[in-house]
Amino acid sequence: MSIFTLLSLSSAVLIFTLGNFIYYQDRKSSLNRVYFLLCVAIAGWAFCEFMYRQAGSPDIAYLWIKANQFAYFVPPILLNFTLIFTEKTKWLKSKLTYILIYAPALILVIIDFFTHQITITPVKEFWGYTYGVPNSLFYNLFHIWGLGIGVLVVYLIWRYLLTTTNKTKKKQIKYFLLGSIIPIIAGITEALLSELKFRVPELTIISMNWLVIFISYAIWKYKLFVLDPTTASENIVSTMSDSLILLDPAGKIVTVNQATLNLFGYSKEKLVDNQIEILLAEKTLGNKLLQKIIDKKSLKDYELTFKDKEDKDIIVSLSGSLLKDKTGKIAGFVLVSHDITEHKKAEEEIKKNAQESERMNKFMVGREMKIKELKKENEELKEKISQVFKEKNPEVVFTFDIEKEGLVYHHRDHETVGKISLEVTQNIKPAHIYFYHTSAPNTLVNITEVINKKIEAMNAHKSQSHSFLG
Repeated sequence: MSIFTLLSLSSAVLIFTLGNFIYYQDRKSSLNRVYFLLCVAIAGWAFCEFMYRQAGSPDIAYLWIKANQFAYFVPPILLNFTLIFTEKTKWLKSKLTYILIYAPALILVIIDFFTHQITITPVKEFWGYTYGVPNSLFYNLFHIWGLGIGVLVVYLIWRYLLTTTNKTKKKQIKYFLLGSIIPIIAGITEALLSELKFRVPELTIISMNWLVIFISYAIWKYKLFVLDPTTASENIVSTMSDSLILLDPAGKIVTVNQATLNLFGYSKEKLVDNQIEILLAEKTLGNKLLQKIIDKKSLKDYELTFKDKEDKDIIVSLSGSLLKDKTGKIAGFVLVSHDITEHKKAEEEIKKNAQESERMNKFMVGREMKIKELKKENEELKEKISQVFKEKNPEVVFTFDIEKEGLVYHHRDHETVGKISLEVTQNIKPAHIYFYHTSAPNTLVNITEVINKKIEAMNAHKSQSHSFLG
């Protein structure tokens, strides 16, 4: 087995391994998937090359050359990959673009499979069996088409290098550009040497190694395929602090992010495929909520109460958007909720404190006014009592004992009369002033017959009598 045969096999293994490495970096990335298909096609081409080089007979070599249909798909897949990498994704939204890219490859496969216009009897060289060179229009068209796509790839990459402002992207493009030029040079060299009837070991597969190696190095060095719109959106959704719920047109939960699981305490399996009502505090609001979004196309800062797994109220500020497919039909709903439960509690507390403060203010204002009114009433009462004292000039005054505490009938009016009477007697002095209290308030008792005894009894107690005569 020659060294060139081993190179073909090692190339197949290396390229397939690197393709898997890129694919598993992010299996959902369209760029990674197309790159993986490119590596599978190149690896299949290299493996078929290995098999026909070391074949034991021309017939077996011919079967493996005929089986090598992978080669026809390498150029279109490389172009597809380039369109995604250079952000020409708008082109790929059209079915016509895919037809233009892949239809020539399918036509060449059919021609090669049913005719001898491209593959003919192999020839034996020192490095093993190799393909024969037919004098055929289709064979020449195949090489022109493949090299044309290679030149287009280089052109797209070069234009992208000149227009992008992303410094990291520029470094990635340089590796991609260098890796793409090497197979083109090798392919042109191989085609020209074949036309000149000067055969050398096929260079295309070996040069494809460099394409894959350079791109793989760019991945390792600059994380080439780590971030694309799909990856970015998934990372944003998974790390966002607000709850995100995706519903189908019937209001069934399709998926949720981690913040939703954290907020409501459910597992993802418990929520997915359930109606949105599983989270609503008021179960009848599900259809009404979706209808609001349909009517308004979107909702913003809509206050809604959810229930968590423990049946606790979760008040949220909800924003909802309507999703439509390409035909304009409703494809689903997106609900983004921000937990405002603590905020609402704080609002209620502030409102309660404001109401209490307002009540206290009213109370203080009312108390101030009441004090003024009482003061005015006391002045008027004092004036009236003074007028009575001046007119009657009493020798004895009886008034309420303001120092007697704990009486069941102790009232502010009694105390006020007692104080005012004492103040008035300071200026208009009767012969005696007596302080009294009773166990029968607001009761009039005729004491005419015992008045003298009463006076004697009161005079017997100094605490009950204040004389202003001596």
